Amino acid sequence: MKISGRSSVNIRVENGRNGQYLQTIVVQPKSAQILFGETVTLECTVFNQFGNVAWCKDGHCTMGRERPLYFLPRYEIVGDKSAGINSLKILNVSLDDDGIYQCQIGRTVEALEALSDFANLTVLVPPNKVDLNYVSPAVISDKEFQMNCIAYNSRPSTTFLWKFDSAPVVNVTITKSEEAMQTNSKLLKTISTITIKANINQHGKEITCEVTHPALNIPITASSTIAVDYQPVVKLILSPSKLKENEIYWFECMAESRPAITQLVWKVGDSILDRMSPTEDGKYPLKLIATREMHDKNLTCIALNSAGVSQATIALTVYYSPKFRSVPQPYTLINIGDALSLTCDVDANPHAGILWFKDGTIVGGGKSYQIPDVTEHDFGLYACVASLGQFTKIFATTKVLAPGPPRLFDMPSVLASLRSMAVLKCHVEKDTEPTDAYWMFNNVTLSSNMKYDTVSLRDTSDNRYETSLMIRHINKQDLGQYECYVTNQYGTSFKRVRLQKRDSYIFIQTGIYGAIVMLLSVLFFLLYLYCKHATKSDRKRATIKRMRKVQTWLKSKPSMWIHSAPHEKIPLTVYDEKSGVTRTTLGPAVDIVECYVSLTKNLRNTASKPLPIATMPFCYEDDIEQIYETADEDQRGWQIDV
Repeated sequence: MKISGRSSVNIRVENGRNGQYLQTIVVQPKSAQILFGETVTLECTVFNQFGNVAWCKDGHCTMGRERPLYFLPRYEIVGDKSAGINSLKILNVSLDDDGIYQCQIGRTVEALEALSDFANLTVLVPPNKVDLNYVSPAVISDKEFQMNCIAYNSRPSTTFLWKFDSAPVVNVTITKSEEAMQTNSKLLKTISTITIKANINQHGKEITCEVTHPALNIPITASSTIAVDYQPVVKLILSPSKLKENEIYWFECMAESRPAITQLVWKVGDSILDRMSPTEDGKYPLKLIATREMHDKNLTCIALNSAGVSQATIALTVYYSPKFRSVPQPYTLINIGDALSLTCDVDANPHAGILWFKDGTIVGGGKSYQIPDVTEHDFGLYACVASLGQFTKIFATTKVLAPGPPRLFDMPSVLASLRSMAVLKCHVEKDTEPTDAYWMFNNVTLSSNMKYDTVSLRDTSDNRYETSLMIRHINKQDLGQYECYVTNQYGTSFKRVRLQKRDSYIFIQTGIYGAIVMLLSVLFFLLYLYCKHATKSDRKRATIKRMRKVQTWLKSKPSMWIHSAPHEKIPLTVYDEKSGVTRTTLGPAVDIVECYVSLTKNLRNTASKPLPIATMPFCYEDDIEQIYETADEDQRGWQIDV
């Protein structure tokens, strides 16, 4: 390979005794790139040459000055020396030839030395291997990852082009570095590093590193399919929009990810409803019972894998029945002339309608009811009623009263038998807490003793206070009116209750009990008759069934014989085809089927099961065997021979 260059002449006249002539290099050696194993020629042409030529490599001028160069068999100085042509020819170029060359013309008496430009000879060695590998341990969506493309054993370094599905990669960061394959080696390892921000769309795409080199006619490529690990993609594919309290609804969440999710969690607000393991189809159903506490909260489906956490959320709207958050106290005490304010705070979705009633009559609506100046006519029972669509109405009541002495409920008379025990109860409205309570009879205050037992005031669950009096061993002197007295901070009130003798109803009770016993007896007798009739019917059906079986068998055996000796046989039965009945030949004639049924009936208490037809003794009538009426007594051992 010959490298051509431009010729230049630069003549300069030197004054003095030495160097009167100027020897000038007019054709300079040029830098060149040569393939390994080829031949290259570095030109050096001198004008007005007086001195000898010497070629130097990497600053060492040890190649010799004579032609040929005996100690360097692959090196040769070629050209017409007389014409000043002193080119260097290198055969079978190897890596040892790679370096910086210079042509030098030595000094003489007539001329000074001449030095050529430096020429860089690069031996081209293509890479023999290209690797593509990941720097990052995993490719995760929305995070950066790096890949290295490495070209080995090249000279000089290679160049790289990155592609995504055959299209050049854009908007990425690419760096390049090189290093010697070994210490003092001229072969290089070149590394191109690409930094990419991963996304789901890159999953499954092919990334290619294309390596080019001056010694290569066709680039070397290395490819890899990108596997992007991405956070779960979560979707709610079944989400009812309108929920009703205490009803069951199904939600369904779908989660797709790489790698597969490790767990899926359903939450309402901050409360975890369920934890689920991965499923094959990626669907995760949730059975939800809607409650009022879920209203306006977020139902969240959260999926986790090694790449991260994702979720899908829906706001729950729950329609639920009215429920009181706060209501007035059962009793509201207020003085005439004061302002009255009653409030009912109702929780419902949508908002419930609220009406206020006084003694059954509508007096207002809304959350609050107010009276700026209370009069005597404003006292009474107030009710707050909340309603919403088809939901059940709810209500709360308060009794508006003026402060005063205890208000006692009327007490009905108490009936008691003589020599028995009775309990008298006295109930007080719970508007003001009582301070004392006692009982009186015939103007005498009663206290607990062998005769009486008084129970102090206690709070009952029906917004009342209760005190009671127990009377033991009642006699005629204990009958009469008793008085219950109750005291509070505003005064004392009392109510009367009468203790009366209970009339005797012993005869009426006896009559009632007798009628009940009689009715039960009749029922049991009817049940007995029914069971007896059912048993007879069952027996009749069983008998008919057996008769049919016997008759069917006898039809297949139209005649039978009896015998007492091997050669003595007497006809036993004859089958009448016209009537379909098999009868005995011995008098009197007997229907064999009826005989068998009779025999079975007589023997049912002694035999564990009906006798087989083939071994059946003949029928009985008046305890005498029919078959032996015409036979001798010594023939009683005869048997039926089928």
